Amino acid sequence: MHIARNIRVYMSVTVILLLAMLMSCNKVQYGYVDTGEADHSNPSISEVSFSFDWSKMGEKEVPEDLTVVMSRIVNTVHYVYALDKDGLIIGSAANTPELQDSTAVADTSQAPQLPETPDSLAGPVIPPFAEPSPTDTILNGDYYVMALAQANKNYAYIIEGVDQFVDSLNISMKDLYAAIPEVPEEDIVKEEIVDFNPMYPIIYPAEPLYLEVKKQSIYPQEDANNVVLTPQTLVRKMTFKINISTEEGVKIERLLGIMSGVPTKIQLMSGVVSRTGTGKVFFDMKDIFSNNNEYVFAGDANVLGLFPATKPGFITGPGILQIILDATVDGSARRRFFASINLKETIEKADLMIQTEDHLGYRCLKDAVLEIPTTLVVSRDQIVSSGGNGLEVWYDNQNIIDTEI
Repeated sequence: MHIARNIRVYMSVTVILLLAMLMSCNKVQYGYVDTGEADHSNPSISEVSFSFDWSKMGEKEVPEDLTVVMSRIVNTVHYVYALDKDGLIIGSAANTPELQDSTAVADTSQAPQLPETPDSLAGPVIPPFAEPSPTDTILNGDYYVMALAQANKNYAYIIEGVDQFVDSLNISMKDLYAAIPEVPEEDIVKEEIVDFNPMYPIIYPAEPLYLEVKKQSIYPQEDANNVVLTPQTLVRKMTFKINISTEEGVKIERLLGIMSGVPTKIQLMSGVVSRTGTGKVFFDMKDIFSNNNEYVFAGDANVLGLFPATKPGFITGPGILQIILDATVDGSARRRFFASINLKETIEKADLMIQTEDHLGYRCLKDAVLEIPTTLVVSRDQIVSSGGNGLEVWYDNQNIIDTEI
């Protein structure tokens, strides 16, 4: 009898202990395994820190504006951090509901949901810290981590979707885009540009933009979970070269290029651009070689990619290079010439763009030097072609370009 009673008591105590253990385990956030090696006052959270590897860049190239976006894969929570170039946290925003839905799906949605209006990371979405901090405390788990760095030399990229990402757990990291602002109309008018491909907006050349996306497990340990990031450039440099021959008495004062087929935004999670919604970028071209009346002009355009025209005979659409050439004749009269060149064959030969396996977008693989496959001949009265492939039409509107100096 005493033995049976002792067994029942032992079993009751065992059941109670097991229930207590199960109840305590239910309070632990995803990703945490208590090994008993450390005493953590709150085992569901851990410290995180960030560091960047800029060893492949020159000191002047290291960007100042750094942002880290984190999304937990299971039981989704969101964090957004503003950092300095040394990895110190200078501001943060988070969406961390107290009740985690154990049935929440992983953050792997395929179809991006674009916000109705763009937001900029320069806005109040990331409240600043009173003092920079080397660490922050976040919930444990496996995360997608996205590091975005931009130089902001002339403008800041518009980061679309970031406010919604903080406000709603239904917004995925795939809904975040970096968009290049359009050039203000007054600046275009100032250049006295006559645009023969007007259906596409003129955007700024792409500023330096660096990205890394990785997975990282965050869990309690002796030191902070250090997330090491090595962002790589998303921007490609396209160098355009053109040969020009002039008649005696003609001097080229300025050459301006306008290239269409340039993506206006890039999906940050994947580094993918779309063929739809492209724009134009303009850039100066400089004399890099001259011999008597023969010249070589070259100009660089920093872009997120470059798409060719769909057909070689098109004179509008993507893949069209417009040339605006200012010249003086006998040092007493100024003329402005316009040319439009379809670069479909040149762009395709450069093998710049690769389509993703799901056919939802493209990535730009490399920088390129694109040489115009002909020579422009600038006479005293007009601009003509010396022949060759790639030239579809030349514009020479005397009513527009004939002006006095």
